[in-house]
Parts: sequence; C-alpha cells; structure tokens
Amino acid sequence: MHAVTSASNLPQSALRSIEVDIVLIGEQFHLKSHVFQKFGMGSNYLAEHGVVADPIGKGLLALPPDWESRLVEVIDQEGEYSHHAIEIHDIASAKLSAGRQKDYEFLIELIMRNIINPYLLKERFELLRETAFGVAVDDRKQTLGEKLAESDLKSEAAIFLDC
Repeated sequence: MHAVTSASNLPQSALRSIEVDIVLIGEQFHLKSHVFQKFGMGSNYLAEHGVVADPIGKGLLALPPDWESRLVEVIDQEGEYSHHAIEIHDIASAKLSAGRQKDYEFLIELIMRNIINPYLLKERFELLRETAFGVAVDDRKQTLGEKLAESDLKSEAAIFLDC
C-alpha cells in the first residue's frame, strides 16, 4: 500500500469533493451540532478553506469489523499528533458498500494509482459479510469487477469477479 502523502497523488474524485466526513465516536457525538456549526455548510470555514465537515456517527458507515484497531495517527506539520483517520482500505470498503457511481470511480482511481491494494480491499470488504451490510457484498464485488474490466484493469477485475 502506498500512503497518500500529499494532495498531488490524490485522485481527482477526491479533490472534487468539498465534504470531509468527521466520525464522532461514543461521547464525542454530543459535539455534532458544534462541529456542524463551526465547520459545516454555511460556516465561515467553507468560505475560508473551500471544504466543509460533515459530522456523522459510526452507524452510518459500512466499516469492516475491528476498523477502530486499524486507525491511523495523523501528524501535523509540526510533527505533533493531530487526530486519527480511518485506514484507507476500510474507507474503500465503505465506499464499495455504498455502491454509487462516484464511489466506483473513486475506487478505480485509487487502484490505478496504487493507493490501495485490490487484494486487501477485497479482504476487508469480505468482512462486511458479518454485518448488516453483508447482503450487498457479492453484488458490489461483481459491479466493481465489471467496472475495472471496462477500465482495462483486467487482472484487478479478476480479483473481484471470482464471486
């Protein structure tokens, strides 16, 4: 897996979005209205930085089991701990579970740029079989495989078309 180290190697589909989901866990959820007011749509933050924060609870995301154990520490420019981020393959699994056209485009770009490993994505996505989102696993894998094949990523497509 290659780390996303700068905006220069992010897929265009990531750069087009002005929203960043902020997952509030446990007792943090009471901060939802504060985060939305300070960083959400209609805030000064959007005008100043061009992005907004969308505070959500973890129940809205189809994340693989044990995702919390794979959180990645984010270090700021001064070398200090800033926050935790969801590991990229867990994010990709949630995107694949959502199954929207923009999500498939995003995943294809991540695979093309070697930002995610398709084998690890499949492994993490398979973990969703154990969750309420499990009924969509085979369909979403098939669709991603077909879209990868259409994008001339035949070997990557084969990873998902073995359903």
